[in-house]
Amino acid sequence: MNTIFKIKFFAVASIVAMCFVASSCVDNDGDQIAPVTSTLYDEITKDKELSDFVEVLKACNIPSATNSSEKIDVADSLFNTSRVYTVWAPVNGSFNKDSLIARVNAGYREDVMKTFVGSHVANFLKPAKGNFGEEGELILMLNEKKLLFAGSYKDNEGYPFDGRRLKSVNNRVRNGIIHKLESASVYLYNIWEYIDIYSKESQVYKVDSLVNYLYSFNDTTFSEWMSIPGPIVNGEETYLDSVFLFENKLLNKFGGVSALNNEDSLYTFYLPTNEAWNKMIAQAEKHFNYVITPTITDTVLVDSLRNYHPRFNIIKYLTYSENEQKFVQDKDSIMPAQNQGLRKRFARADVEKYVVETKELSNGTMKVVNEFPYSVFDLWHDTIRIEAEALSYLDKDLTVDRNWITTYTVSDKDINKKAGNKL
Repeated sequence: MNTIFKIKFFAVASIVAMCFVASSCVDNDGDQIAPVTSTLYDEITKDKELSDFVEVLKACNIPSATNSSEKIDVADSLFNTSRVYTVWAPVNGSFNKDSLIARVNAGYREDVMKTFVGSHVANFLKPAKGNFGEEGELILMLNEKKLLFAGSYKDNEGYPFDGRRLKSVNNRVRNGIIHKLESASVYLYNIWEYIDIYSKESQVYKVDSLVNYLYSFNDTTFSEWMSIPGPIVNGEETYLDSVFLFENKLLNKFGGVSALNNEDSLYTFYLPTNEAWNKMIAQAEKHFNYVITPTITDTVLVDSLRNYHPRFNIIKYLTYSENEQKFVQDKDSIMPAQNQGLRKRFARADVEKYVVETKELSNGTMKVVNEFPYSVFDLWHDTIRIEAEALSYLDKDLTVDRNWITTYTVSDKDINKKAGNKL
């Protein structure tokens, strides 16, 4: 499918039609304003103080779907439409323009669009006016980060945005409002975003074995109804803005790594090096052996299950919720965020002694570990709880005889249901 313009960081695009009459108009605060004909694009591109911002936008231009020799003007596509935005535009010299452009040229265009452009643009009108209250207002930006547009007007402070002073406010145009920032907002990655970047860019510790496994469960689907249609080209629909929905079933607390992409939670995530990960996998796979029987004959399926279970059980013990940690009575221990079955506690000191690098992020902390503090028995051979009526098991001292194994028959139906997981 041809795509005229695609920005993946739009979560749910909100289209707001603005109607203006010849004499006057009413804004969303009920104030009468003079009619305006200029757009965000007109004002931003002609403002000499915003030329660096415009240059970064131009660097992000993309080839046209109909003519590869031509490029789509990103600034025009964003700011010369009927969609209403508030733009907190950083003035010249408040950010490193050259490094952003170099990053685009190095193949990280979408990252720059998300981390830089998306940190300065939000849907709807957000004027600097009156009193927002003591805590201000959290603004949902186009990159889905929430930034604080703060408080009431104060001498020498104005209306700070993400802790940055505003140089000028409330330049109202036909399709939005422009505030000018004295310094650019700095994007903070969450844990889920950063581990992917770290796995590609780290020159010291290699961690791509686990990260590639986690990211292999990503599922991105195109949402036609959320996307903005463009013209028909060669009989096919094109889109001015293509919206993609993201899902990863491991981003949950029921056996996965919890919602490491959630900005409203705080986690500590222990990221193993390739050496630590592969060492534990090699140990674990020895304990997951599936025997070919007349009922289970699919060797590919058996190998898949043997691949899946060791990895699935390890990742459950990599994430710790700072919000839940306050409920742990023994403050020297930590409790995994995974909420499937019995949640074991581990001594914090045992885990922390293997930490070789730490990174503070928007929703917690990533810590690289060069060794796992757990044994195979810690993770899989947990306490076996027996119901009282199972008298035949009472002669087994399960806390001592850890090699005691319970066997049972798995039907084709059961194993095929398990194979429905992405292995």
